[in-house]
Amino acid sequence: DERVVALADSNGGMLAIRPQMRSVRAGTPLASRFGLDDAFVDRLAGEGGGATSDARFGEERVTFAVAPIAGTELRVYALGAMRINQNAWYRTISFYGLMFIAPIFVAMGLSALVFTQMGRLRSTRQQLEDNEQRFRVAIEGARCGVWDWNPEADTVFITDSLARILGMETALECSGSEFLRLFSKPDRERLRAAMRGAPAGGEVDLEVLAAHAAVWLQMRGRILPGAVGSDQARIVGVAIDITDRKGAQARVVAAESRLRAALESMSESFVLWDSRHRLVLWNRKFRDAFDFSDGMLKPGMSYAAVEQAAARAIKTVHGGTENKAAYEIELADGRWLHYSDRATADGGMVSVGADITDLKHHEAALTENQAQLRKTVEDVKRSQARIADLARKYEAEKIRAEEANRSKSEFLANMSHELRTPLNAINGFSEIMLKEMFGPLGDERYTGYMKDILTSGQHLLELINDILDMSKIEAGKMQLQPEPTDASELIGQCVRIVRGRAEEKRLQLRADVSDLPEMELDPRAFKQVMINLISNAVKFTPEGGRVTVRGFLSGVGVAFQVSDTGIGIAKEDLPRLGRPFEQIENQHSKSHQGSGLGLALSKSLIELHGGTLTIDSVLGEGTTVNVVMPISQDQPIDLDALAEIEADAYSDIDGNDDINRVEALLSEAMDDGFDADDEFVDSATTARIAAGE
Repeated sequence: DERVVALADSNGGMLAIRPQMRSVRAGTPLASRFGLDDAFVDRLAGEGGGATSDARFGEERVTFAVAPIAGTELRVYALGAMRINQNAWYRTISFYGLMFIAPIFVAMGLSALVFTQMGRLRSTRQQLEDNEQRFRVAIEGARCGVWDWNPEADTVFITDSLARILGMETALECSGSEFLRLFSKPDRERLRAAMRGAPAGGEVDLEVLAAHAAVWLQMRGRILPGAVGSDQARIVGVAIDITDRKGAQARVVAAESRLRAALESMSESFVLWDSRHRLVLWNRKFRDAFDFSDGMLKPGMSYAAVEQAAARAIKTVHGGTENKAAYEIELADGRWLHYSDRATADGGMVSVGADITDLKHHEAALTENQAQLRKTVEDVKRSQARIADLARKYEAEKIRAEEANRSKSEFLANMSHELRTPLNAINGFSEIMLKEMFGPLGDERYTGYMKDILTSGQHLLELINDILDMSKIEAGKMQLQPEPTDASELIGQCVRIVRGRAEEKRLQLRADVSDLPEMELDPRAFKQVMINLISNAVKFTPEGGRVTVRGFLSGVGVAFQVSDTGIGIAKEDLPRLGRPFEQIENQHSKSHQGSGLGLALSKSLIELHGGTLTIDSVLGEGTTVNVVMPISQDQPIDLDALAEIEADAYSDIDGNDDINRVEALLSEAMDDGFDADDEFVDSATTARIAAGE
């Protein structure tokens, strides 16, 4: 119809108008356009809407109506003709109804539009964040970062990934000089010059070393035009971590250098050809083999040219067919070379030549020796037949020896039983007769005879017991019965048993075995060992001598020493001690009876306990028997540790002179009332006394 409807903001500026009017543009104040005061229009709108007929549209008076849109700052303007009729009235009514409903629909539309825009904004923001995250992951995964240099302001922006590569925490913006200080001094001027020359060259590309970290970076950048209408330009680029690549390049150079050094140190001739059979690499042996002068060989020479140059030094080529990769070359100077050609993965070829001159010389000798070798083979075959015959005989002898050994063991067992029975009667009855339990014997000579009979019987019984025990040990049938035992008490018992013999020879028999821990051992076997050792010391010590028994803790267990001032043993005879039935016969020991089993039996019993028995002796001065035993059978002696301790103990003793001096010092101290057993207890103390400490 003839009405004009417009939508305006709170200031009266037009937002939309229907129908369109070319003379009315967006933002035009409509109230003043139609001759109305803005304050008057505001009053009409503030009362919930109203109309006036004082408006003019050109020369024509029109009706101007205004109504606010609820919940917004927008207004609806309407213009109509001055004529009022029923139809116009209805239209006016309809208009006001529309003015009431339209704001609701406009508000709903605007709300939908706002929500739609907000959804798009969130989607765009999420997409931007995802793209930024992908960019960060890609940059960090590629070990690189982004930098942005503004030459006009002399500022540089560094991303956090580049900052971390350079040894900093987060992204930062710094001046150009601060940015340059992040790199090594030799590279700063190069980088600054590259940045200055970027506007002319268009890009930056150079390698630099970080100042605070062992990191090499490749700086790549380009000119980025400034904002529209601005003559400023920035340099934007990336810094890529090429430390691994630089290291690989260095390794390649080093590998090539080592390869060349290795080729030059080869004893064989070496030459490398490319896929077109052109010369690539050779060593000094190849040049010298064919007498090439300096400068004659050059990379890129063809195979035929090299072969032609080498022909003057070659006398004959043997076996050099196209189908064979190995051949021999006889040189004019009499040398022989064996060459082999091998294809490389890239289609090239490697030729390696070995000097076989000596091999050729040996071939003649080898041919000559073949006949002799065949003869030797025949001799070996005959020898094998003899060896087989000897092996059969050895097997038969071995069987007989084992049978003899079993027979010996059975014989010893049977004989020991058969001998023990009459010896028990002889010893028992002779002891009864010696004590005259049923009356006097008569003549006093009978008493002497009975004493000799009893002593001989007891000695024979001890001998039989030793033989039986030794046979059990050799057969592996000796079973120990270890139990927690006070070793000090056992040694005291042994000393009391032997003390009578010592007193008969007026010997000083002393024992120092106090403060020893409880040990796990076989009491009967240990007692047998100590009685044997102490008895031997008493037996071979002249009248007025000394026999000392000591016990103390050592680094590997418990050590026992039985030392005497007796006849001693020669150094060359010491290895023979400890062998069954072995006796050291000399002018001193010929008058002493014994089977030679006591020491061997003692050593075997100690070793069954997991210990060691060693002997130190000087001829004419005395003997010391050292026994080292573990405290528990679950912790055997560490023989290496024991050997180290003994080596340390005697490291300061220089031969027999020092040992003699130690003995002299000890005797002098004992004469002064010094208790030698309290201090002089082990080899380490001996070493300290010998060193004058």
